[in-house]
Amino acid sequence: MRSALLGTLAAVATAVNGPAPIMRALGNRTFYATSPGGVHYELKFYDQITQLGSQNISLGLFHDYAVNNGIYAYHQYVGGSTSGGCTPRSLNLILECADEKSLSTVIEYPPCNYFATYNTPDVCGIDMTVGQELATISATPTPSSTPNTFQTIYPSVSALLS
Repeated sequence: MRSALLGTLAAVATAVNGPAPIMRALGNRTFYATSPGGVHYELKFYDQITQLGSQNISLGLFHDYAVNNGIYAYHQYVGGSTSGGCTPRSLNLILECADEKSLSTVIEYPPCNYFATYNTPDVCGIDMTVGQELATISATPTPSSTPNTFQTIYPSVSALLS
C-alpha cells in the first residue's frame, strides 16, 4: 500500500516538475549566473528566473517542462514582467551537463521571449528519459543520456546566431 502511494505521488510530482532525478538534483535551489553578455541572473529552479540589475526583471515563474522525442528538454517559465511594453516575459531553460556551473546561452527572440542554457554538474549522469522518473542519479559524472542541446531544440533560433 505504502509503495503504491509513493509511486502515485512520484507520478503526480513528475507531471508538474519533470523527471524526479532533476527535481532531486536541483530542488528549490537558487543559483546566480552571468550570461556571456555580462547580464546577471538569479535562477530559482521550480520557482522563478530573474534578470538582475538596477530594476530586477522577472523572466517568468516555473510553469512546466517540455519533452523532445521522449527526453526531458527544458523548463518552461511564464508570466514574467511586462515592463518595457512587453507581453509577459517567458523563458525556456535547457539544462546541460558540464564540469562547472555557467549560463552559456541567453537569447531574447522574439522580444520578451528568452531561451537559455544552464550548464551544471548537478545534471550529469541523470537519465532524462521521460517515463524513467524513478531512475537514480549515477555516481559517475558522465553526460546525461539526452541528445538535447540548444541547437537541436531551437534550430531556427540557433540559425540566427550563425
